[in-house]
This record gives sequence, structure tokens and C-alpha cells, in this order.
Amino acid sequence: LSAAEKLALSSLFTDHAVLQRDIAVPVWGKAEPKSEVTVEFAGQTKSAITAADGKWIVRLDPMPASAEPRELIVQSKTDNQKSKISDVLVGEVWVCSGQSNMGWTLQKSTGGDKAIEAAGDAQLRLFNAGARAVDEPQEAIGGTWAVDAPQSATNFSGVAYFFGKDMRKALGVPVGLI
Repeated sequence: LSAAEKLALSSLFTDHAVLQRDIAVPVWGKAEPKSEVTVEFAGQTKSAITAADGKWIVRLDPMPASAEPRELIVQSKTDNQKSKISDVLVGEVWVCSGQSNMGWTLQKSTGGDKAIEAAGDAQLRLFNAGARAVDEPQEAIGGTWAVDAPQSATNFSGVAYFFGKDMRKALGVPVGLI
């Protein structure tokens, strides 16, 4: 199989991910063309047949918020490839984007040193894709999810981080920041 035909999930699906609560959650990726892909999560099993270009998508049924760490298992039945994503929570997912102020890191922010020192909320998750300028829509953005910790928070967007902390306090559910 070529690299494009091997089972692969979107870069948004890595260990420590947060899935959006209360909506049909799309899970997508690529696999061998015309193969069956199955996604298992939180007692649900959904399947799709990949298109001629290898793309596939399933939609998980809406789920309530849950801080219970679960596995997201994706399997290509045609070639018996399997991917396991661990420590996945369900809660609020917020895309934090904007101008240069969104790139200002927590370590440079007012109160950032104290926030970094206090970091360690297992229900706050940070996805850092990095900034890059492109002229065309992208299929993959790269990056990984990280649990809130001093090492993951330090270079994360300060605005996004403080927003996420406030959302966690106000809502009492897991929060993922992209």
C-alpha cells in the first residue's frame, strides 16, 4: 500500500483529544480505497466504505460531556489495520484563532508565570497546530493534543489558555482548545 492508502486519521485525532459534546461528532481519515472502516467509541460502532480516493467519514451519535478517559478505535477491515487513540474525553471544543494577539504565548502573558506553575488540569486539553500561511484549504494541519501541564501550557496561546480555564470553571466539563 502507498502511504495514502494506509489507515490514517485526521491529525485532530491523537491521544488526549476532546470530542464536542451534544452533536454528531465527525471522525474521518484515509484508508485503502473501497475498504470498510469501523470506528468504536463510548459504546458506539459506526462504519463507512472509503471512496475511490481513500477518504472516509463517520459520525458518532451525540454524547453528553464525560471526563472518563476512553479509547477511540479505528479499524480497516480490508487489511486489518487498527489505530487506537487513548485518553479521549467528551466536552467543549473551542477553536481559538485570530490575529497576532492569539499567538502571544502564556509565558509572555500577564499572570502567565503563575498560570504555568499552577497548570495541571487533566480536563483541560491543548491542541497546538502551529501557525502557517497557506493559499489553499488543507486536508491535514498536523499537531497533537496535550493535557494541561507546565510544559504544554508554556508556549500555548495565552488568550486561549485563560479562556479555556474560565470555560472549565464556568461549565464544569472537559474543554479542548484548538
